[in-house]
Amino acid sequence: KNRDGKVNAEDFMEWFSNDETRKGIKAYFRQKTIQIFKEIDINNSGYLDERKIKDISIQLEHHLSDKKIKAIFMEMDADRSGKVDVEHFIAWMDKDIDKTGFRKMLSASMGLGGTGWLDKRSGTGSFLG
Repeated sequence: KNRDGKVNAEDFMEWFSNDETRKGIKAYFRQKTIQIFKEIDINNSGYLDERKIKDISIQLEHHLSDKKIKAIFMEMDADRSGKVDVEHFIAWMDKDIDKTGFRKMLSASMGLGGTGWLDKRSGTGSFLG
């Protein structure tokens, strides 16, 4: 506001609380999550399975046991269908709890970064949803 090229905490919080700003941030993180899904879904089937989770973990140099891969996939596969579509993946990426730590690693390694601080600060719950 004072045009000194700096943003103080009050100005930032005013900008951040703006509905249009929040919508824009949500749209950005949703698009980045879809991009990550597409990068993992290398055969463009529209679904992720345990094999694709294992493959991306190896590609990102995080060699995980089959047991850990299964646990990660169980977190993602909310309807227990044996495959995860993009909407289930987005829902998984938006969860508060990351029991396996895989979501955090995946986000950091593939360019999404963390969003948890945004939810905690605003108290609005789900960030991507």
